Amino acid sequence: MAGTGLSKRSGNSSPAIRHPFQAIRQEMDELFGEMTRGLSEWSNGPQAAAFDLAETENTLELKMDLPGLKPEEIQLDVTGDRIRISGEHREESEEKNKTFHRVERSQRSFFRVVDLPCSVSQEEIVAELNNGVLTVTMPKCEEAKCHKVAVKG
Repeated sequence: MAGTGLSKRSGNSSPAIRHPFQAIRQEMDELFGEMTRGLSEWSNGPQAAAFDLAETENTLELKMDLPGLKPEEIQLDVTGDRIRISGEHREESEEKNKTFHRVERSQRSFFRVVDLPCSVSQEEIVAELNNGVLTVTMPKCEEAKCHKVAVKG
C-alpha cells in the first residue's frame, strides 16, 4: 500500500508493520527535543526548583528548594494570583594551574511561575531563605478567606 508504510507479502502483513503516524510522531519528538534543548542553558526544568504550596485558613505558603543561592540572587514577582520566582547564581572564583574539561557549576539560573489558588495581599508577603529552602508566606486577600455563615432555622 503506497504511502501507508505497510507492506504486503502474499496477502499477509509483514511483521515489520509501520504505523501510518509513526513518521509524524518522530518528527514532532525531534522538534520538541530541539526546542527544549535550548532551554537547558537557562533552566534545569522543574527539578531545579522543586516546590510545595500549602494553604491555611488565612495564608498560602510556598516552600522551594534553592540550594546554594543567596537571598540577593532571588527575585519574587507577584501579580494577582500568580507568583514568579527567578534566580541566578554565579561562581566568581578563578583557579590557576587547572585545566577544566567541563564547567557546569559556574552559573545557574532558573524561573518558576506558580498559579495560586486565590489572590494574596501583596503588601504583606514575607519571603525568607534558610538552609537552601525559600519560604514565602502570602496572606490571602480578605475576599479569598473562608467566611463562616450561620444557618438560620
